[in-house]
Amino acid sequence: MKMRKLQISDYDVVMKVRGESGQTEEKKVPYRVADSLSMLLFHPELRLGGKELLANGKLCDKIEACKKGFILLTEDEFASVKKVFDTVKGFGKNEIELVRRVEECEEVDVDVTEKKQEEENKESSVPAAGTSSPPAEEGKKKRRGRRKK
Repeated sequence: MKMRKLQISDYDVVMKVRGESGQTEEKKVPYRVADSLSMLLFHPELRLGGKELLANGKLCDKIEACKKGFILLTEDEFASVKKVFDTVKGFGKNEIELVRRVEECEEVDVDVTEKKQEEENKESSVPAAGTSSPPAEEGKKKRRGRRKK
């Protein structure tokens, strides 16, 4: 099965910050690739419809659950990521590496059984898109209406 192997490990960017002395200094800070991708999947410029929103929600869950430095994407998932970078405007110098990773994303052959095991592991640790964990105070009843005086 053909998939795309997208590198989602953090990389360093240089930011100019004002130091304690009041002077501007350069400081290396990590650029959070997975967080950025997750947010970009819901960017207003994409003008997502309901089906696209749900599909991007599943993809976002998959990205956030990934503990490796890369993620394997189906062609449909990769098309959603590619659409983000073809549609959204306003990237800057810090996103050069992010855009390069998407544009040069490697196509790999994946053993179907290996992919199935990865999905089963993910499903056991991540709730489905649109669901939430039960409330902490599940046993308590919620009050409705007016309070008694």
